Amino acid sequence: RMDGQKDAEAKLKKLELEDKLATALLGGKIKNDKKFRNLAAMHGRCGEFDKAKKLYLDAIAAHEKDGTLFVPQIYNDLGCLMSRAGRTSEAVSYLRDAVKEGEKIAGDKSHKVLVYEKNLALAYKQAQQNTKAVTVFTSLFEKYKELSDTRRAADSAYELAHVLNDKKDFKKAEPVARECLSLKETIADQTKLEVAPALCLLAAVISAPDVAKFDEALSLVNSAMKISKSTKKCWSDKNKEDELRQVSSLMLAIKRGKAKWKKAQKKKKKKKSRKHKQK
Repeated sequence: RMDGQKDAEAKLKKLELEDKLATALLGGKIKNDKKFRNLAAMHGRCGEFDKAKKLYLDAIAAHEKDGTLFVPQIYNDLGCLMSRAGRTSEAVSYLRDAVKEGEKIAGDKSHKVLVYEKNLALAYKQAQQNTKAVTVFTSLFEKYKELSDTRRAADSAYELAHVLNDKKDFKKAEPVARECLSLKETIADQTKLEVAPALCLLAAVISAPDVAKFDEALSLVNSAMKISKSTKKCWSDKNKEDELRQVSSLMLAIKRGKAKWKKAQKKKKKKKSRKHKQK
């Protein structure tokens, strides 16, 4: 970590020197936008969030009347930066601006604007504003389906089902998770690696007590385990050992959930039986 920090700081100094030579405000315009964005991003990587924020805001002020996607892109970059800094209210605010300004220029189905919208949904999720996250992910899901972008529709459905699951709205999460799995299956390669997390997500949703489809859930997790074991590649950001452990933990949780649910059902039956006898 120390070496990485030193490397980042060295790169920052280099960019600052390059910036003096290659970037200038000429009549309110930044001459080299790519170097400027790299410089701001490097400040962020070094944890100098306020320095990066100032650069972004200066750029927005300089370009606000351009009528291009540069300003919405900077709002997006700034929102993502604030999200990484854990400043969720600022992240949401800037990402809202990115979507709003982007839609004015390129419409609500532009690829770049949809990326801003996804980042806004993720910021809402980070801020635990799950109802708003559901609204935005639902919008993204529908738009990508209209655009016949199966991969991104599947990814949006995955995020949407996750948020609904977090909200414990399992009955709404189930059809979304099933559609996500169906879409993932249509785009999967021979390894079916992309299908595994969708299988686990659906299993988690339908093993909730409100749904209680435990046997199907276990079957789905077994399928995910087979996929994970069949290839050295990972479907998560974990290593293979951690990935298999994660799937095993889900399987164990489902089995425990099933036993607990059965026990609760027996208690309910006994209670009903007692009430019936008393009558």
